[in-house]
Amino acid sequence: SELGLRSLTRKSNQVSMLFSIPVWGVQPALDESERVSMGLGEIDRANTTLTFDLEAARRNGFIRFTKTFTSETGRLVEKPATIDLPYCP
Repeated sequence: SELGLRSLTRKSNQVSMLFSIPVWGVQPALDESERVSMGLGEIDRANTTLTFDLEAARRNGFIRFTKTFTSETGRLVEKPATIDLPYCP
């Protein structure tokens, strides 16, 4: 599967990046001898958006990202989160 940047937009100092990402999970199965095997596979895809204020990052020395996560199937739910990373001009 691929991890891809779908869009990058900038309105004044607000930057928004939208990614499409695979969501992986364990997929249990039984073989002919009734032994359990645990395969790893893509179980969903999600759109993740990271937004931040470029001027605030320059001023404060760190980027405060706000992250949202939307599952394509709706099976996975994750609340928005804030992540701080160092800003390197």
